[in-house]
Amino acid sequence: MSVADFDDVPSTATSVLPLTTVRQLMKDIDRVATTMLPWLINGEPLDGMRVEPATPPITRESCAPPCSTPFPGAPAHRLAEATTSLRQAQMSLS
Repeated sequence: MSVADFDDVPSTATSVLPLTTVRQLMKDIDRVATTMLPWLINGEPLDGMRVEPATPPITRESCAPPCSTPFPGAPAHRLAEATTSLRQAQMSLS
């Protein structure tokens, strides 16, 4: 299991379990907002404008390695049985 936060709050780096986080680069957000502001003041549309500022991940000890299977430690035949049961349940609901 992994635990993460958002905004890279300074205390998360020094907590008992340093949290993995996603950092928002405020200078980039500020720059884009400053560019858009005159358009908004002049009533110009921002149609179709989509801005996605970079949000680099900061990986710390709270991030577990990726799992090789959906259910670590489960035998392959049990996974197949669970998948079949799930599909049957989904079909009966539709």
